[in-house]
Amino acid sequence: MIIDLDTIVGFWPWRHVDISIERLLALMAHKRIERACVCSARGICYDYVAGNSETLMLAAEHPALIPVATLDPREYVHCRGELHRMVAQGVRLFRLFPEYQAWSVDSPAAQRVVGMVEEAGGILLIGGTPGAILPMIRRISTPVILTMAHLYQLSDLLVAAEQCPQLYASTRLLIGPRAIETAAAYMGHERLLFGSHAPLAYQASALRMVTTAALSEEQRAAILGGNLQRLLGGSNGHR
Repeated sequence: MIIDLDTIVGFWPWRHVDISIERLLALMAHKRIERACVCSARGICYDYVAGNSETLMLAAEHPALIPVATLDPREYVHCRGELHRMVAQGVRLFRLFPEYQAWSVDSPAAQRVVGMVEEAGGILLIGGTPGAILPMIRRISTPVILTMAHLYQLSDLLVAAEQCPQLYASTRLLIGPRAIETAAAYMGHERLLFGSHAPLAYQASALRMVTTAALSEEQRAAILGGNLQRLLGGSNGHR
């Protein structure tokens, strides 16, 4: 099974692009991607409570979708209540977007929100560089998936992975020659997850990087879906 860790649907205010649910489902069907973790762009750009409700609605309508809840430290006072609401709905994945919302990962509010996710037993997805995120995740034990681990920070990613055994990384930006193979060799293929950022980014090219990498078929299958299934405990993303 292929599972895309990183998809976003809705309306994108920063550039003209079709990120509709119809577009995502068409891309998935074209590349035979069975499941996708999805969150609403509304939750990133405008209102994370309304966005999370939209995400749950889409996941209920389309069983191939795994809901990802968004939280925003800039609205810290509402985060705990919203996290509890999502947990009650069975959501396991919680995502933070410092790359789009322009808040600092070392802010007290951000650190408190991360602690809330840990207390709830959630899995954290977060953007940013490994060096910036490392001080935050050293303090917690919950699984953390870096969604923007780039080739240019590969060395930092490997060092961070040595220090934090709960750290995982998306393959989306590991775009250089043998970058995925190097990450698999030094931090373990068990800690790499296929993600594309579709439809904002090209799903086909992100998938091709994994399918053409010099990996064993067992390693490839794990990265494409097995590792995320293991993290979710074999569930559909809901408890």
